[in-house]
Amino acid sequence: MVNRLLKRLDISYYVVYPGFTDISAYCRISVEAVSEVHQIPQLTLPKWLLSIELLTKNTVWLRTSRAPSISTLDITQIDDVRYREQAAQMMNTLAGTDRPAVVVGNARSFRVDMPLTQQERLSETARYYNPCLTTETLHEVYDTHNDILDQAATAAGLVFFNLQDILPGGTENFGDATHFSKAGTDQAASLIAERLLRLWFSEYLREN
Repeated sequence: MVNRLLKRLDISYYVVYPGFTDISAYCRISVEAVSEVHQIPQLTLPKWLLSIELLTKNTVWLRTSRAPSISTLDITQIDDVRYREQAAQMMNTLAGTDRPAVVVGNARSFRVDMPLTQQERLSETARYYNPCLTTETLHEVYDTHNDILDQAATAAGLVFFNLQDILPGGTENFGDATHFSKAGTDQAASLIAERLLRLWFSEYLREN
């Protein structure tokens, strides 16, 4: 996206918030090829319609039995080499644009200092979509991915700060395990804007 589109535009600076979607690869189970089935074509909704996805996300509590209480994945055996390579490639690409860039570490609603019952409730969607992980192992994987982003950004000479450290968790700022609520979106945007002002625009503001 940067090379093919954004570099052609008059971009002043980049803000990168990668999200946690990449961890879903750790829980994928290889499925045997299913034999081709010939049947009458059926009308289906277009893939860009988000109604089904929203219904799924908003009814996760009905299917919490799929969210494990015991991790089925030994996190010491996780192969994060591909994610490290992708993170390094992304940071090096941004560094090559000659534009300022800040990489923001991902935040989540559930925190280790919360009661376990509260963590379990807030992590429901993350455990549902990553069924091989528990709340405890999600903490470890999420922190590892933020560390990888930090290391890749620093190596490429980019600025990194972790939103997890400064945005409070809980239901006020999050609609589920990792997605912001309206209030959380405003708060995250404000915190990022404040950091941008301190990094790049403080001198401009003083002069004007």
